[in-house]
Amino acid sequence: MNAATGEVFLEDTKQITLGSSGHAIELKVSRHPDSKEMKVVLVEENEQCYNHLKNVLSRRWPSIPLANV
Repeated sequence: MNAATGEVFLEDTKQITLGSSGHAIELKVSRHPDSKEMKVVLVEENEQCYNHLKNVLSRRWPSIPLANV
């Protein structure tokens, strides 16, 4: 599954909300320490989406270390 950008722009309401990968990260972060055993692996093959995803993660969850693979 592609992680996409972590956020989705809703055209009708002109709002930005979390996408599926963003929701997974939010669950991991907001449920800590209950989610300490939960592992989230995000995979995105499109370079533009990957770069946007890294920016979203850095902005929304700066405490999460990002590993380049």
